[in-house]
Amino acid sequence: MTPMWRFLYLFFAFFIAGPAFADSWHKGMHTGPYLLGSGGLQQLSWDINARTQKQEGNRSEPLAGFTFGWHLNDWLSPELETRYTTSNNAGRREHMAIINIGVSNTLLWRPLMGVGSFNFFPYCNANLGVGLASLPGDLNASDDRLSVFSIGPGIAGGIRVQWKRYIYFGVQAQEDYLYHSDKSQNIAIGGVVTREIVYDGGFKPQFALQGMVGVHY
Repeated sequence: MTPMWRFLYLFFAFFIAGPAFADSWHKGMHTGPYLLGSGGLQQLSWDINARTQKQEGNRSEPLAGFTFGWHLNDWLSPELETRYTTSNNAGRREHMAIINIGVSNTLLWRPLMGVGSFNFFPYCNANLGVGLASLPGDLNASDDRLSVFSIGPGIAGGIRVQWKRYIYFGVQAQEDYLYHSDKSQNIAIGGVVTREIVYDGGFKPQFALQGMVGVHY
C-alpha cells in the first residue's frame, strides 16, 4: 500500500471518528476562523538539469507561509495554505510557491482536552496543490529563466494546540505530488543549436515540514 493510500485511509478514519469524539466533548469549542503564520523547510527537487544532471540549488530551502481556515464545526474545516521558498543559487536565483486548497479533519479526544490551559488537536488534511516556480535556464541557452506550472494532490498531518482562548500553534508535515510537463530550451554548443529538455516532467513529490503560530477565534 502506497503512502498516499495509507493517508487516505487515515483521513477517512478521522472523518468517521471526528464527529463521534466531538459529540462527547463541548460542542462549539473548536469552531470559527483561524490564521497561522508558518516557517520551516521545503524540499526543492524540480531543479535537476536533465541535460547536465546537475541540481541547480539545494535539496531543501527555508520556507515562509500562512494558513487560513474556518472550522464549520468542531472537527471539519476548509483550509487555504501557501508556502514560498527561494534559493540564491550562486546568483541564479530560484523561486517556488505552492498553494494548497483542501479540507482539514480534526480528532477531538478527551484525554487531550483541558491539559492545564491547553487543548491538543491531532489532524490530517487532504488537498489540491498548485505549484509555481521560476527556475534558472541552461547555461548554454539564450534565455536564462524557465517558468514551471504544476498541479496535483497533497496530504498533510500534524498537531495543533490551543492555549487559553485564542492562541493557536502547532507542527505539520506536508507531501505534495505535483505534476508538470517537460521544460525545453534551445541549447547552443559549438555553433549548433538543438532543442533539448532541461527539466524533466512528471510527478515530483515535494515534502515540507513547518511550525506554525497564530490565532483561532
